Amino acid sequence: MTGPNGDDTLTRTDYINVAALPPPVADFSGTPLSGTAPLSVSFIDTSTGPITGWSWNFGDGGVSSDQNPTHLYTEVGNYTVSLTVTGPNGDDTLTRTGYINVAAPPPPVENCSNSLDDDGDLLVDCDDPDCNTDPSCTSPTSLVYFTFINNTTVPGVGLINDEDIVMLDPSSGQWTLYFDGSRVGVGSTDINALHVREDGSILLSFNNPVTVSDLGLVDDSDVVLFIPSATGAATDGVFETYLDGSEVGLTTNGEDIDGIHELADGTLMVSTTGTLREAGTVGRDEDVLLLAPGTGTWQILFDGSDLGFGAGGSGDLNAISFDETTGGTLYFSTSGTTGVVGTGANEDVSQFDGSFGPSTAGTLSLFLDLNSFGIDASENVDGFSLSR
Repeated sequence: MTGPNGDDTLTRTDYINVAALPPPVADFSGTPLSGTAPLSVSFIDTSTGPITGWSWNFGDGGVSSDQNPTHLYTEVGNYTVSLTVTGPNGDDTLTRTGYINVAAPPPPVENCSNSLDDDGDLLVDCDDPDCNTDPSCTSPTSLVYFTFINNTTVPGVGLINDEDIVMLDPSSGQWTLYFDGSRVGVGSTDINALHVREDGSILLSFNNPVTVSDLGLVDDSDVVLFIPSATGAATDGVFETYLDGSEVGLTTNGEDIDGIHELADGTLMVSTTGTLREAGTVGRDEDVLLLAPGTGTWQILFDGSDLGFGAGGSGDLNAISFDETTGGTLYFSTSGTTGVVGTGANEDVSQFDGSFGPSTAGTLSLFLDLNSFGIDASENVDGFSLSR
């Protein structure tokens, strides 16, 4: 600097230090790591540093450049998976040897029935103890529709929100987006219950009051019908009123609907978030009730306490479906770990076979382990519908 009486200069050597960006460090995880073929595995990139590209090698000839891909393993074997990440200042590769283990599915059980169909093929009798490990007894061939309590990563679909519905084909393990709630104005709420009819229309109940196009304010004790003109990522259609909960006695917070199924005659099966009290009928959150069409009359179908649900405040049934073709099988999911023998975790679907009514008795078993279909064990089913 310069002044009236001279000037002076100060020099600071190496005063500013600009470091180069570090190279990336590759890291990843996958789920599930084992299962029977075909096995769908979701991979999550957990690498650090500045990254501009991803290169996956799944060990079976499959590759991907997605950040978080899903890969379907169709052959039995142990597979080494590697991820190479590239950034402005280099690249890094992580290889996990023998990371994925794909086992053979259980073989069909031979000679467990003396009956043959019209083509001469063996018929499997699932009531025969010698046959109950046959895949046709334990693996459903139906489509199953799900919504989850939280935003959930679904293999082959990606991250879905709690107002969305996905469809699972258990025979192939393939997931598909069926209903995108944000496309039809219900993105601000969460689907609490659903039932998909044979024609593809959907009965829905929400976890909070929400304004629905064409209907206005819909309460969380109400049920609406969505008639789609398009499904999937292009979801579109119209809403209609199906059930006004206040007209059938659903007026308290505990009487909010969290599970529905429509029977062939129009009778509605309902599970509630808490205790329902109406005209002498008392149903708790572990129970399933029947509402006869046009009557407003409630009756107990399934008393969960008879099977150990509800003890210590656990075992809320928060999703239900029913199969009339079997003579009556109830399918359900719970909001937490029940501790009841024969049931799955809260991301699974269990089933009940037996006698229904105020004195419920029968057997419980696991129907679908969603972890084997790529759903993380931390997730929680909020609603589902079984389509035969």
